[in-house]
Amino acid sequence: MISRELTVVGNLVGTYNDLAELMELNHQGKVKIAADRFPLEDAVDVMHQLEEGKIEGRAVLVPGMPSAKKEAKEVAAVRRA
Repeated sequence: MISRELTVVGNLVGTYNDLAELMELNHQGKVKIAADRFPLEDAVDVMHQLEEGKIEGRAVLVPGMPSAKKEAKEVAAVRRA
């Protein structure tokens, strides 16, 4: 059971210092980092999209973010009712 909010930051390319420098350059507006946010519950689908090259840049998984897939199912269920 998780009793507190955690933030996990990872980088598969370069060192942690490289990542910190990149974040500073982004903050200064000298580089633009491509990143998209996705609901945590869609993690499996997001991983498939990354493997297929359908996502450019970083994919950020956000707990509690509404899932478009789940909302679409709920809308379809309401329409059928």
